[in-house]
Amino acid sequence: MRLIVELDGSVHEDDGVYKKDLKREKDLEKLSYKILRYNNQWVYKDIQSIWWGIVEECKKRVEELKRG
Repeated sequence: MRLIVELDGSVHEDDGVYKKDLKREKDLEKLSYKILRYNNQWVYKDIQSIWWGIVEECKKRVEELKRG
């Protein structure tokens, strides 16, 4: 699985944009991508939590690779 980290601004709260995001996410998941989506405001307020979330996903991937 490949990892995509997406930082979303307020435009992604729009219903039409949100629906396009979901479709794109489903299409990418079919191609074995994992998407971590974070709101820009959260990034500004708590970048450390974002960082650790990404680190944890990477650790999971390493374990998956070890198992074969």
